[in-house]
Amino acid sequence: MPEARAARAGAVNPQTEYIFDRFGIELPEFISDLVPKVEYFLPGPARTVRADTPLWSALALLGEGGGRLCPS
Repeated sequence: MPEARAARAGAVNPQTEYIFDRFGIELPEFISDLVPKVEYFLPGPARTVRADTPLWSALALLGEGGGRLCPS
């Protein structure tokens, strides 16, 4: 899964830190809040349209960006 990334939710114990240091591997990113956020799933800034935009125009914009979701 190329979109997956390593992360950790807490402090690293000394044994784990030793192994990462020993092999020259950077510790995974620390995420203090594991509640899913939109920013974790969007590859860039959100594309938006005005409320009065015709549905066909909104769907065309969605298709251009390779999107899969159109919230209401």
